[in-house]
Amino acid sequence: MSLKVKLFLWLLLATALSAIYAYIVAGEFSINLLCGLVTVLGIWGLVYTTGSMRRSCSSYDWVPREYRVASSTVIFERGSSDGINHRYKPKYELEYEYGGKTYRRLNDDINLHLGELFATLHDATNHIERVRAGLYGRYLFVNPDNPAEAFVRRGITRDQIGTLVFCVIVIVLAFLTVTDLIEWLSHTTIIQ
Repeated sequence: MSLKVKLFLWLLLATALSAIYAYIVAGEFSINLLCGLVTVLGIWGLVYTTGSMRRSCSSYDWVPREYRVASSTVIFERGSSDGINHRYKPKYELEYEYGGKTYRRLNDDINLHLGELFATLHDATNHIERVRAGLYGRYLFVNPDNPAEAFVRRGITRDQIGTLVFCVIVIVLAFLTVTDLIEWLSHTTIIQ
């Protein structure tokens, strides 16, 4: 696990603990601490997403190369214990050539949206077959500076836009809370 991932997980844990603390104490300091940590998380997400979007935009200058599905499998993701929310996730590896070398790229790293989850094994397997048949076309776009990096779709994905909007909303809500334009906890008591 990289240092960035570890730091992010620690920040997430600290934010969760401060949320519990703010809920229990309901004081100004605890709420401002929570808002500060939420803002840092939002900024972290904003920086990550804008970097990802910048890389996605640079893919317009990349070189098209034909690809094939080299390997594929379907991963079963178990849902809750009552049998609800079981999902099937197709995993496939695309193979392409660039500069006389053969490269492989997993479907998690080809600039697609995150929604490749299916309710049945048949649907997930069918999706892989549709990819083999050209669902995303026959070409992917290879980064000439780093041929191990290639995208099936050039440009910004809807997941990147959604993440960007979510991060901005989180930052704005934290700011509005700290400036007392939004009050999450009522400090009034009704006496009968």
